[in-house]
Amino acid sequence: MPAQKWSMAEPNEILERAGAFFDEEKYEEAITLYDELIEANEFGAEPLFMKAECLANIGSNENAIAFYDKALEIDDDNALIWNGKGNALYHLDDFAKAHVCFECALDIEPGNFDYKFSAIETALLTGDLNDASLMAQEALHQATESREIAIAWAFCIMIFFLDEKFVDALDTLNEFIAHFQEIMHDLNPENDLQAVDYDFCGLEKVLNARFLGASQKIVASLLGFLKGELTIDALATTNASEADNVSMEDLKHETIVEEQEPEELDESPDFNEIIDEDERHVIEAIEDLIYEFGDNIGFQTFTALFENYEWNVDKGPAPFLQELDNRFFVDIIDGHVKRLSINIDVMNQAIERQGATAIASSEHSLEQAGAMINFHQLEEIYIASARINTIVEAMRAASFGEGREIDLYVNVYKIPDEQEDLLSLDKEPEITEIDELPVDYQEEGKKIVGSMKWKATK
Repeated sequence: MPAQKWSMAEPNEILERAGAFFDEEKYEEAITLYDELIEANEFGAEPLFMKAECLANIGSNENAIAFYDKALEIDDDNALIWNGKGNALYHLDDFAKAHVCFECALDIEPGNFDYKFSAIETALLTGDLNDASLMAQEALHQATESREIAIAWAFCIMIFFLDEKFVDALDTLNEFIAHFQEIMHDLNPENDLQAVDYDFCGLEKVLNARFLGASQKIVASLLGFLKGELTIDALATTNASEADNVSMEDLKHETIVEEQEPEELDESPDFNEIIDEDERHVIEAIEDLIYEFGDNIGFQTFTALFENYEWNVDKGPAPFLQELDNRFFVDIIDGHVKRLSINIDVMNQAIERQGATAIASSEHSLEQAGAMINFHQLEEIYIASARINTIVEAMRAASFGEGREIDLYVNVYKIPDEQEDLLSLDKEPEITEIDELPVDYQEEGKKIVGSMKWKATK
């Protein structure tokens, strides 16, 4: 007997019932109905997205991410889906990937302050204080509502504390207090700031992990005011009594999130095999820079890693490229560095953190990172970064020998309307033979993995 086809009204009714269950927080019942719509290929990305939302709401964030990804395969220009995936990653403490998702959502809806705040917070949680500060100050200038002003201002204050700019932090806090005392005491209830609708769990994690003493008391009171637990006058009292006690001893320098030790491979490179002294000094300088930065364990050999992959002409290095986030590899052949794998964002952040102006002559950390890549016998380089432009800038700062051609492999994020493929690189004079690698070896809907030839100019 043939399967009965739905009438046009029935899928709409199922979608409506599923939505009602969702609103009533009956997520299991809603999932059952969304599964029916998914199986019938009804409504495109919507039931996939809503099932992901249901899974996230019951704490099944890993499963939720799988359905956010399926929804993005259908509609990658949907800010809600990117934001949902970002929130799921956030609650798994994967703040770096969450940050990229929030940036994607923000690229689609640049005026959405919730996406701005999520991007700021995840930048802060990953230790990228420069990016967090720029975004927070921009949000503060753009904000018009008391809620938006309060959250953006609070981020600015917290970032100043974390960046050990205590005078700036306290001056900004005094301005914050004066502003909200004025509007809270103006006898116009419409201006009063109630508890702001925002999830402060990430900031509380930072507070508990990084702050001590007077600074901890002040920041805790600031969050207490934003959550509606303290009045603005109570915050002012805490600030007045503790401001003079703020000191460098108030900050702990441990990482915000307890991270698992990466699995060490059996083989480590022997830099003494490098016969060129300058070349050896360069690789040792990179090793010193990135060793134990974040969860990095320094350089490992390609040989040890490649044993985990089945290489052939079709697959090439695509599976390996997935492993590049925050990992570094080198091949030393006939006394020279022939193959190198780096995460340029990690190098950039490590230079910014250390203020490593002695490593390279450029005043900019990205140029410094690129200038460290100084290998005239190099044949292949693998680079991971959030953005392809970062890789291009770093390669231009590098030195391989004028006219030398290098096989360049890249692993970057897919960002709607900005970075959706590698084909636009054909306008760069140094780049030829662009090839995106098989998509089934890329992170679905998220990463762009590809290869190209780079002709060095110096």
